[in-house]
Amino acid sequence: MTSAATSVDTPVERVEETVAETVRRHRWIEQVGRFGWLAKGFLYLLLSLIVLRIGYAGAFGGHEGDEASPHGALEEVANQSFGRAMLMVLGAGLVLYSLWRVVSALLPGDHDAHGVLKRAGYLFSASMYGVIGAVAFDMAIEGRRESQDGTGTMLRGMMSHAWGRWLVGVVGVVALGSAAYFVWKGLRRSFEDQVDYTGMSPTHRAVVNGLGRVGWVARALVVGLLGAFLTRAALVYDVSDAQGLDGVLRDTAATTTGSTLVIAAGAGLVVYAAFCLATWNRRELTGP
Repeated sequence: MTSAATSVDTPVERVEETVAETVRRHRWIEQVGRFGWLAKGFLYLLLSLIVLRIGYAGAFGGHEGDEASPHGALEEVANQSFGRAMLMVLGAGLVLYSLWRVVSALLPGDHDAHGVLKRAGYLFSASMYGVIGAVAFDMAIEGRRESQDGTGTMLRGMMSHAWGRWLVGVVGVVALGSAAYFVWKGLRRSFEDQVDYTGMSPTHRAVVNGLGRVGWVARALVVGLLGAFLTRAALVYDVSDAQGLDGVLRDTAATTTGSTLVIAAGAGLVVYAAFCLATWNRRELTGP
């Protein structure tokens, strides 16, 4: 007598199947979510311009501009004509991008260590861009607020505690690990799995892939700089090195070599923004 082996879905797998079926039945979810990628592209474009100004000021002198952070990019929008309306639109797009990442994390995929890390990355991304979207709404309603390196202030406060040194070190190591992953993603072109190339000419596809490779490596440079500063701060217990992205870029731009590096990072972020803007209507909703 033989018995057929039956597989029983786990609660996690049942959730994944339910989400996947919902996405299949309602294709508008993907269409709406793509506007989130468009908003992300504009955010990175604004951020890249601020980074370029910091690098240029370090090399040639002049005004450094707003804070080099998502908050600083939102400040840039707030200073423009119809800034509040633009912030509302950008905030809505970033919230949509956040929801896109939540859905991505819930879709069927691998359950090994790599899959778990990707899901965790998606959820972290969702929380980060969701907060930025909420800040955009708040700025649109309350009006312009002065920029400040809030992340740096928080990190320096953490360093005042015994356990804070280790936590800052962990954040630094995670940032360095993220930078390494971005380099791998750019050089291996794994981002291609999330782009619909249907109907693209070979030239168009080559341009898109070129933007993606350069853009992802540029993101690695920026995140890697942040990770290096935080890791060094933890190792030598130097509170002054515990800074947010804005402080790291300004300190780096204080030397001739550093300003060149910051300018290169800013130019690379322009390329990454161009990649997002060039592919937003071709992004595919995929799981881990």
